[in-house]
Amino acid sequence: MLAGVLLKMGTYGMIRFCLPLFPEASRRAAGWVAALAIIGIIYGALVAMVQPNLKKLVAYSSVSHLGFVVLGFSRFIHFHAGRGVPDAGARDFDGRALSACGHVIRPAAYV
Repeated sequence: MLAGVLLKMGTYGMIRFCLPLFPEASRRAAGWVAALAIIGIIYGALVAMVQPNLKKLVAYSSVSHLGFVVLGFSRFIHFHAGRGVPDAGARDFDGRALSACGHVIRPAAYV
């Protein structure tokens, strides 16, 4: 839950504070933010692939998926009607579904 809260707060911070308050600096740093987002996507996916623990797998896949949201924000693609907020909502639904599956599968595996 902590990872989900921190990831959502970071997304909210980018939408609410970073982009409106510092638009020129955000545009200058967009390339670096995009590069870090791509690194986060790849790193999160690779680490999630080797996780034996299902909860850690869901956490790392959340980090990987939220990299796509950050990548969308860094490209300034129709920010006001962009894909960042719907992607964050889809990630939230996806994470809850994966967590629910994990809570069902894990007790069944120990029976």
